[in-house]
Amino acid sequence: MSQNLSTKNLYKVFRDISINHRQIGSFGSGDIFRVNERSNLEHPTLWVDLYQASLSHNKIDVRSRIYVFDIVDQADTAENDIHSNTLLVINDVITLLRKHYELINNDFTENASFFKHSFNDRVAGWMVEVNLEVPTTYGECDIAVENLQPFPQDDDLDPFSPPISEFLLASPGKLWRITITDEGNLQSQEVV
Repeated sequence: MSQNLSTKNLYKVFRDISINHRQIGSFGSGDIFRVNERSNLEHPTLWVDLYQASLSHNKIDVRSRIYVFDIVDQADTAENDIHSNTLLVINDVITLLRKHYELINNDFTENASFFKHSFNDRVAGWMVEVNLEVPTTYGECDIAVENLQPFPQDDDLDPFSPPISEFLLASPGKLWRITITDEGNLQSQEVV
């Protein structure tokens, strides 16, 4: 079995970052609006949504949204602190993904967006969309199939066997049944 990094393992990477980063209180994953389902979050929170993947022959690019947010008190100074602190934390996360885990290309340049939202609590923080580059080094032996037959090499194999002998043709306002005879001639009949 291949030891490639699955999306499940990607979430473990983020969980590991959240456990070991001294300024992150908890971790969550999935669509950001699932925050309301979690009542035991300790803030600041690292939240990750892996939402798209592009496959190529030697890597999988996983598009993700990374959020770092905190509870906003009523005081403006608290929001200013959150604005500053969560930006630094999300930069730490990106740096760890780039340098320690090597999941982000060194030419990385993405815009982070500040957001405020009322989930169970009123929160504010930063969100950045990143491409996580997951190398895939497995081969045919790592794919879970058995008794797969090779591609047929028979020169006598006709890809159009059995041959098409009848089809429908539509024209504006009419439908025609076209039949190909054994001699290769076409016969048409209007379908009413």
